[in-house]
Amino acid sequence: ALMVLTLPTMEGKQNGIHNQAGSGCTCHYGSTATLSENFPSTYTAGQTYSIQISASGGVSGSNGGFNVVVDKGTLSTPGTGIMSVKVDSSGQSATHTTNSYRSWSFDWTAPSTGSGTTSVDIAVLTANGNNANSGDGWTSSSITIPEGSSNTAPTASNVYISDMPGPATAITQAYYDVDLF
Repeated sequence: ALMVLTLPTMEGKQNGIHNQAGSGCTCHYGSTATLSENFPSTYTAGQTYSIQISASGGVSGSNGGFNVVVDKGTLSTPGTGIMSVKVDSSGQSATHTTNSYRSWSFDWTAPSTGSGTTSVDIAVLTANGNNANSGDGWTSSSITIPEGSSNTAPTASNVYISDMPGPATAITQAYYDVDLF
């Protein structure tokens, strides 16, 4: 009995579960679903991105669920509605509020400048609606999003340009019609 009490709680919910994206929907079994997401390939520090997550394939029907966990930045919901998303109090995990859909939207505000690469774990589920864990389809993915760099144009100073080729007296001299290496 003591060993049973020390086991971690396994929990699945029709109205979502937080912080499980890295493990996936392992309580469900059946076929494999397909995941679609639109996280940026690089992020601009502090920018808010509208993220869409969807699940397809796996099993027929319209039931499903998802969980997204980020290690940097903040997740938030743009509003409420029938397909609303809930975010945990840390702003690091988002999940569905009902199992009646297979697509969801939320916002991700990128971390501050100098935060480096962000890791995102995503799990999606297509459910057959039998209120059990059999016959469902799921998949998970881990992505990394590097911080974008600010691209500043190079500058040159003390450059001498002449139309008369001759010996260069300094590395800062360039001559008309001569290749620069």
